[in-house]
Amino acid sequence: MRRPRALVAFGLLIAAGSSRSFAQVPPDEHDSIAGAIASALLRHGFESVSIVSHDDTVTVWFENRIYRYEMTALGAVALLAAREADSATVLELVSVTRGVPNAAVSARAGDWSEFLLGDASADWFRERLVVRAGPRAESVPEGRSRRWEANPSRWKVDLAARPLFEFQFGLKGDPFQFGLWIAPEATLSPFRGGILTLQGKIRITDEFGSESRALAPGRATLSAARWFGGTWLAAASAGHFSEERYGVAAEMARLLGDGSFEVRAGGDLSGFIRFAKVSTTYSDIEQWSAFAAVTHRARGIDLETTVTGGRFYEGDVGARVDVLRRWGEVDLSFFGVKTEGGSIGGFRLSVPLPVERLGDPARVRLVTVPYFPWEYRESVDPVGLQVRLFDNTARFRKGLLPSVVRNNIAALREARRFVKTGVDR
Repeated sequence: MRRPRALVAFGLLIAAGSSRSFAQVPPDEHDSIAGAIASALLRHGFESVSIVSHDDTVTVWFENRIYRYEMTALGAVALLAAREADSATVLELVSVTRGVPNAAVSARAGDWSEFLLGDASADWFRERLVVRAGPRAESVPEGRSRRWEANPSRWKVDLAARPLFEFQFGLKGDPFQFGLWIAPEATLSPFRGGILTLQGKIRITDEFGSESRALAPGRATLSAARWFGGTWLAAASAGHFSEERYGVAAEMARLLGDGSFEVRAGGDLSGFIRFAKVSTTYSDIEQWSAFAAVTHRARGIDLETTVTGGRFYEGDVGARVDVLRRWGEVDLSFFGVKTEGGSIGGFRLSVPLPVERLGDPARVRLVTVPYFPWEYRESVDPVGLQVRLFDNTARFRKGLLPSVVRNNIAALREARRFVKTGVDR
């Protein structure tokens, strides 16, 4: 049994993520610009706010849990910070997810203002914007204040109800079957880089299996992420996953060059579990999968192509190709899988739900889930199956990849609907 080694590895990742992190430091009390920027962001509801000044650059660290779209949050932070800074000052914005930093986006404060207020074109601003996959070493808070945070996000609970929907064509005896569930869930961050999710499933209708419980456990996972060497982002989860699996799963990802290419590798070790009406059936944690993937992101258009090869947990070895097209917050991807066990195709759709501003974070708050993701496979055959790592590297990056930011610069202006744009000093 490989279960102990997998659990120990996951524990080491959690410990590493907790002990060495990108912590926030308070602005110097003598630095009026840093103090004014921090105060403006905190009043607006942003968390984990920190300001680092280095030469002619002011780096603003923040966590967004108030806007559905991360580009809206980036625009709001830029508007709030630019009105407090000198126009020649370089404003570098670093978004974090539960304390894990994402891309660093920087431009002169005057350029930020000119573009966001509509006085310059997207092409003009794109030439002046610098997007890095992560923060520069000199912009990372360090030293004596590492334990300090302004409005940290840890131990704040979000309560939501997630819709779950499945349908299938072409099954024997019934050409169309579908199921609908509501999944109440609670999420919180117990440590820096960690996400705890506890979910239940309430059956509304289920034509796939009449033996399913009306109320059953849903996804229940503890996840952790951290950077290694400043270039590799790793994410891991342990617990009960969707699709009736439990165990551990992990992946590592690295952007290459200007971010047009990304390499990923990972795998899972899991067992089967099903909560039926009268009993719970399960298997040992002994099935495993491993994969390596390369993604290319086109310039000027949000088009991604990913080629994946590996061994899937049913023991079949093969390859998968995904082609994803993004329109702002809407993602549509098609995939094809071919392994020793057969071939299968399908598509995946993710659409935003109506609420754009989720509200200010609180100790406990009711929110809507930001997006509704849904996947369709043309067959129920167990071909090319992996444990779905929901808290993967993409979730921690929040879509703030260099190519995505550059292709969606116009979306930054959406922040003007939520931030007062007049000069207010």
